[in-house]
Amino acid sequence: MATLFLYLLVMLACMGLVNWSNQNNTKLGIYGAYVILIVVSIIRYDIGNDYSAYMEMIRFLSYKLENNIPLGVDGKEPLITILTYIFRGTAYPFLWVLGAHVIISIGFLYLAFEENDCHIMGIAILFISGLLFINWDQARQGVSISIIIYAIKYIKEKQLLKYVFFVFLAVMAHYSALLLLPFYFIDRIKPQKFLYIGIILVLALSNAATNFFVYLFENVITSVPYWETKETSYSYVQIVSLGYKLRIFFYGLVWSSIIYYLPDKERVLTNFLFIGAVIFIMASGALNIMRISFYMIFTTMISIPIVLKMEKSRIVMLAMVCGLFLFYVRDVITDTGTNGCVPYDTIFSENFPNYSRSRM
Repeated sequence: MATLFLYLLVMLACMGLVNWSNQNNTKLGIYGAYVILIVVSIIRYDIGNDYSAYMEMIRFLSYKLENNIPLGVDGKEPLITILTYIFRGTAYPFLWVLGAHVIISIGFLYLAFEENDCHIMGIAILFISGLLFINWDQARQGVSISIIIYAIKYIKEKQLLKYVFFVFLAVMAHYSALLLLPFYFIDRIKPQKFLYIGIILVLALSNAATNFFVYLFENVITSVPYWETKETSYSYVQIVSLGYKLRIFFYGLVWSSIIYYLPDKERVLTNFLFIGAVIFIMASGALNIMRISFYMIFTTMISIPIVLKMEKSRIVMLAMVCGLFLFYVRDVITDTGTNGCVPYDTIFSENFPNYSRSRM
């Protein structure tokens, strides 16, 4: 409960500062809100399932850089390599490297929220959607997701070179962002909203009723030589519980509502969300494939505030946001679905720097 109280306090404080800024026609409160988000993120310790893995990765990169050992595949994502090179001489390089990732990620989210005038709801969705936890856990992809969310503006503005630039910037953090390159042309697809909604709900219902998609992806993944060994060792495909399947069905309702109410001019966001929803539902249990959908489904950072501003959809969308909030509260209280971000701990605790919690 203490961690839940802390997270809600931070969220409400940030939203309150933004509201104060809006009422007083100043940016100071907005800047203060993002400073709080960054500080809370930087001083965290052993928060995120992959935190200890990042510690080892950064130590290994530092060792290679200091001894002029070729990086090989360890250097495939330049951002973490560059940051490790910069901070390799500090006492705790991993703190600075992971902190820099958070600053970059939150910085791009700030730009996206500023572009869409949605700081208050953007911050709220950042918490209750779990994207903040993903930034703390999957630091590299968290940066890539934030960059892509910002880069969507260049698809809308039909600025190909700028979009390509930001995609390759995202690739520097996580190579999977390269898959977003063809999405520049997604604006040319006219959304068929009722078809999209029908597909999402049918898939969500099918997912809740059977394990068909789990077995499908298991057979596909284990037929690929690289993933054959990964599947058993790291549970890249796993049977998900009925409770989680019902959650996915609720997500399907949320995504369907957003798609239904988004204005026709927002075809980029509509198509992004539809593709992400289909991948997420079908890949439930196939974790690495499901992570691809994060680039698309987290466009809800922008689309939910847009729908909430529309009077005809406000009540429905508020109900959906309340549902997401209840799932968030439940996750933090029970420490499920939080990507290892509960309980919260800092570099000022007695656990730093030699204790690392056991990961299941």
